[in-house]
Amino acid sequence: MHAVEAAKRVGRYVLFGEIASGGMATVHYGRQFGSAGFARVVAIKRLHPHLAKDDEFSSMFLDEARIAARVRHPNVVSTIDVVSLPEGELLLVMEHVLGESLSRVMRRIRERREHVPPEIAAGIMCDALHGLHAAHEAKSEKGEPLGIIHRDVSPHNILVGGDGITRMIDFGVAKARGRIHTTREGQVKGKLSYMAPEQLRGKPIDRRCDVFSAGVVMWEALTATRLFGSDSEGETVTRVLEAPLIPPSQVVPSVPPALDPIVLKALAREPSKRFDTARDMAAAIEAAIPVANARAVSAWIQGVAGEVIAERANRIAELERHADPAAAEAASTGVVDEPPPSQISSVSVSSDAARPRASYVAIGALALAAAIGAGALVLGNRHKAATSPPPVASVVPSVSASVATSAPVLAPPVTASAPPIVSAAASHEAEPHRTHHAHAVTPPPTVTVAAPADSEHCPIKTFTDSDGIVRFRRDCSP
Repeated sequence: MHAVEAAKRVGRYVLFGEIASGGMATVHYGRQFGSAGFARVVAIKRLHPHLAKDDEFSSMFLDEARIAARVRHPNVVSTIDVVSLPEGELLLVMEHVLGESLSRVMRRIRERREHVPPEIAAGIMCDALHGLHAAHEAKSEKGEPLGIIHRDVSPHNILVGGDGITRMIDFGVAKARGRIHTTREGQVKGKLSYMAPEQLRGKPIDRRCDVFSAGVVMWEALTATRLFGSDSEGETVTRVLEAPLIPPSQVVPSVPPALDPIVLKALAREPSKRFDTARDMAAAIEAAIPVANARAVSAWIQGVAGEVIAERANRIAELERHADPAAAEAASTGVVDEPPPSQISSVSVSSDAARPRASYVAIGALALAAAIGAGALVLGNRHKAATSPPPVASVVPSVSASVATSAPVLAPPVTASAPPIVSAAASHEAEPHRTHHAHAVTPPPTVTVAAPADSEHCPIKTFTDSDGIVRFRRDCSP
């Protein structure tokens, strides 16, 4: 299917053809539009419609967004947005990385009967381990550790970019504190052949179970063979729990023996015998052999999957040439066909606490404008003695009415030491959460606003009407 044939407009995004599809969701090419001609290609993960109606899958999908959004690292694909459509469909918007999953890369390697050069395998795994460590160390908005455990570290969720940088993806089954979705008792999440023994047994897990999974991936990357996989789930579980562990260099002689103890330590069936952190494992690899840098990994991945990457680059180029110009115009003008996407609550929480303050400031601004207008009328009347001046009350009530309509919460009483409007705004800067009701407002004292010397017989005064609203009047008694 051509990339530009399946365009669908969703708020400031346009959805195009598929990149990949899995059991829970499909990943699409997408284009994000903004103001001033801003546009960029994104990847949009779309939960299958029949699963979007399932509360369990929906909560898992939203959890993935919340968890991934808290992990900010070059070796983790970043989450941009979550879109909830009126019909209940959920979309997860992520940065687009032009590359290939390690699982597909390994499939091509096995088909060619080749092996990944040890320094390349080391470079890919060190990037993945640094991304894992960032996830393990992620904190909440309050600075509290989230305790994230990926639980599904496998070649499928390791993305080797054409730029030579490897990134972790898919936190769909990650475990973290504060997660909405909870795994049912006895339910196992992840891929059996990459799970740590304690994970398979349903025992408590920590970040070291991800270290075990990374050890399996490292062993397979070095040997181009499966470690525990089989056609039978029962046999796979038995192998994970009991099969002898063979050092990679004994399977492929070109593997440096210095890597053997590192891989075997990661694969220790007792968690206490593994590396404490993913970063510790990466440091051990980096100390054991020369690790390929991003430039070398980029050159290698282009040789293995260059045709696929080039094809996707061409699709993206065509997508950018033929992307819906109306979407770009609508996004730049703020006019959209769909409701704007909702932001992830754990990423950016809109506080209602600031709204009363905004209302008070608006009240102050309107009342201040009324006072200035009243003063201007007084000054203007100096030179218009022959003309009957319009009563201030004919102007001020319309302002007061608009204030009462737009903000039913009233300002606190004013004081004689300052103009009443300024006093109201200043008071609520100090107490933004305070709520004042009309029946609780004490009528403010009458405050005389200074007038020009020749208008001393027609001063401006304030009074409080029966609704408790401060109004202005001129007292023109001789």
